[in-house]
Amino acid sequence: SSYTCGIQYDKSKLSLVSITGTNETDVAIDITRASDDASWNALVYSTLDEAKVNGNVGFAFAGSQNETYSAGSFAKITFEVIEQGTAEIIVYEDSAGNDGVINSCTQEVECHNVNDSVTKLLELTEESEYVVNESISAVIVKSSAKGGESLDVFMDNIAIDPKYVRVVDNEGAVLIAVKRLITGYKVQLLDENGNISNEYTIVILGDTDRNGRFSLSDVSGVEIAVIAKLEKGSVEFLEADIDGNSRLSMSDASALEVFIVSGIWQ
Repeated sequence: SSYTCGIQYDKSKLSLVSITGTNETDVAIDITRASDDASWNALVYSTLDEAKVNGNVGFAFAGSQNETYSAGSFAKITFEVIEQGTAEIIVYEDSAGNDGVINSCTQEVECHNVNDSVTKLLELTEESEYVVNESISAVIVKSSAKGGESLDVFMDNIAIDPKYVRVVDNEGAVLIAVKRLITGYKVQLLDENGNISNEYTIVILGDTDRNGRFSLSDVSGVEIAVIAKLEKGSVEFLEADIDGNSRLSMSDASALEVFIVSGIWQ
């Protein structure tokens, strides 16, 4: 007797890497015979090129005896993800001993590229008033208090699992508990192995003297930035652009002064 089966896969999401089986030994991988008389004479399966073209890996057991075999595996198929999303894998048999019954089952799998398993772009919570500037890899922090932004409050604004995020100071030391963040600190996104996958400069809006607190010296710093006509998009520019309209004017200085007096951003 013989037995044929196979696996169909979504070629738009998955790329076939390897098929491992045996067509030389009398027992397929991990399958043990239920009796000494039971044996597989050969296992034949698709070549890698055939399977890639058809999106189907076919298997056939030729010359097997009519015996019951204990459960096991006879092949290993390895895929790599080429597009993230949901893909279908269909496992089917088109012969079943003497009765010729056709069976199949469909399994949906979520495809994730291992290298992209950690978000490489900084994501903020819906409630956050921070702004991410991807063009210069910066996150602009609108402080919630006149006394500055603490590390805990900063992390509450990040919509990424904390184990994949860390903040370092200007010397590269990882911050554990800090009352006030300062412009120039970095927020780093980590991959599964703890390696840095992306990095953003923290810009504390209005803290032009970079001491983590807000005072009239910061207002003077904004006024100096207006007069100096800073390069648009630079960290110094973003620091002084209080109203976020991509232009520096004395209204930015006034808005910062209102915040310092009232603790409320206008």
